[in-house]
Amino acid sequence: MKYHLLLTTLALTTLTGLSGCASDANDGARDPSSEGEITAQELTSIDQSAAPGDDAESDADDPSVVSNDDDGANETNLPRIEAAADGTETEDVPGEDADDAPASAALPIEEPSPSSVLLSDQIAATPYIGITEQHGDRIMVFPAGEFTWTNRTPSWSWGPNNAKTGTGKNAKLQIPKNLWGKFGNPSDIKFKKNGTLLLAASGGAVAIVRTKDRKLTFVAYPGGNPHAIETLPGKQIVTASSKGYLCVFSTAKSTDKTCEKTNFPLAHGLVWDGARKRLWVLGGTQLGSYSLNGSKLVLDKAYKVPGNGHDLSPDGPDTLLFSSTHNVYSFNRTTHTYRVLPNISPRNYVKGVDRHPVTKELLIARDHDLKDKVYGDDHVDHATPAGAHDTYVRKGAQIYKARWWVGR
Repeated sequence: MKYHLLLTTLALTTLTGLSGCASDANDGARDPSSEGEITAQELTSIDQSAAPGDDAESDADDPSVVSNDDDGANETNLPRIEAAADGTETEDVPGEDADDAPASAALPIEEPSPSSVLLSDQIAATPYIGITEQHGDRIMVFPAGEFTWTNRTPSWSWGPNNAKTGTGKNAKLQIPKNLWGKFGNPSDIKFKKNGTLLLAASGGAVAIVRTKDRKLTFVAYPGGNPHAIETLPGKQIVTASSKGYLCVFSTAKSTDKTCEKTNFPLAHGLVWDGARKRLWVLGGTQLGSYSLNGSKLVLDKAYKVPGNGHDLSPDGPDTLLFSSTHNVYSFNRTTHTYRVLPNISPRNYVKGVDRHPVTKELLIARDHDLKDKVYGDDHVDHATPAGAHDTYVRKGAQIYKARWWVGR
């Protein structure tokens, strides 16, 4: 009798355990995007004691050796950066007018004629994608219509060796000597409507590059492992360093050694919201909204968000996309709610997320091993609004972020 009772007990225990396993498996398979909108918890201030969490990225300011790649003389012609047609507002962008050009710029910014700019309904026909390639410390741009980039010459590229004029003994560097070598491991790029590229590098330096001739029009050194850069009104830029601070620089001259500093733990992402006159900042588990008083950032609102924040990008006039350690989210700037972004797999360790403002196609750059041990991969995931998935590949590359070549 005791024997049969024991068998019955074991059987019930086993069935209960199997039932629990099945439930866990179903939970793991559940699409997290089905959870719906979640209201972000509003904070009274930015928590300056925020723990680093599981962000294992190195904060070393010493970048790798600057690449000696070719200067792009054989690169194919690339259309000018297309202007986004989503109503996104830009305001007083550095270099937008001839008077805005820093002293080091040889030529003023040349505004493209209407006939040379692709119209919004033509963008889908010839889109381009820019990547931050950390093995060679270069920014590279490739056509979106080709999924194999391995043996293809970039349509446009920039590296520290491009920041010079002349050749041989007559070559003159545009980068100050003390910043040479500080452009290792490029970590962020943003293309602007006025034909400039914003660049941040984990090596410590940031720059504005004129895409027409790849001339460096501004350079600064915020240090602290810069992960993001953005333009601000008043001929200014702001940078985000993962060591825990933001820097506002004036771009009125070719360089600025004065940083208007604002503390923000694990700062990783920046988006200027022209319509709301607010700067959105992502870092750790906090998303902050700042107004601008001259060169000073003034906290407006702060929210607690999931994760350990990595990237922040605009998605139309009312939404932001942000990635964290284990997921990708959309955040509504008006309702201050967020939800898991659908149509992404896998979701771990996404370093870069960007949606095309017109075609709504999504670019995802993530870690190679999905364990946050290698910062980048040789491929970029691509998803269409209809749910189709493809992959762009450049074998041997270490791609940290990917952005659509669209001015915003």
